[in-house]
Amino acid sequence: MDSGLRSGSETKAETRGRQQRKELLDEAGRMADLEFAVMSQEIRDGFEREEETIRKELSGIMKQIFQNYQLMEQKGEVGRLRWIYFSFLRTSMMDDYPVYRIDFYDDSDCYSCQECCGNWDFSYVFSRFRSLKGKIRDIFLSQSKVKEYEMDDLLYGYYEKFHLLAAELLCELLQGTAFGYLKEGSSASIEIKEGELFDRTNTIKTIL
Repeated sequence: MDSGLRSGSETKAETRGRQQRKELLDEAGRMADLEFAVMSQEIRDGFEREEETIRKELSGIMKQIFQNYQLMEQKGEVGRLRWIYFSFLRTSMMDDYPVYRIDFYDDSDCYSCQECCGNWDFSYVFSRFRSLKGKIRDIFLSQSKVKEYEMDDLLYGYYEKFHLLAAELLCELLQGTAFGYLKEGSSASIEIKEGELFDRTNTIKTIL
């Protein structure tokens, strides 16, 4: 009988725990939906104003990688530049530092053993993710019933939303002549792709 009461008590506790978890996740989700709607609109509204500054920042980072690539090419370590990958690093979310890794490759593509890469945080977009994550975390830290790790799935969902927005804006940033130096000394076309490292990617620009 004792065992039965204990079992029933545990079941009620588990039910309460599930309900508390659901209520907290629902609360966090509603808040995050509203915040993301506001943040994404702010990003879109301000992009045209900030676009040239962001493009110059990105161009400077890519130029430094390209200069390193040219040194490797002069040493015979790589061939002509053919591929550039903007890889969205999901693991960077865990460090509160969302980031793109930019890799340069020759004809051997990502099968090359030579590495020439750099990072770009695209802070115009991803700084908002860090802000949203902080607000979600505050909801969890304000109580003790639901563990903080329970917010991970929610965060991954918004991480992907910010990624999709960043990918859309990246396509616009790469237009124009700001990246013409990538063709120096080469007649080969250069494919620029965006996606996830060693996973699905989409071609977002071809430099002929």
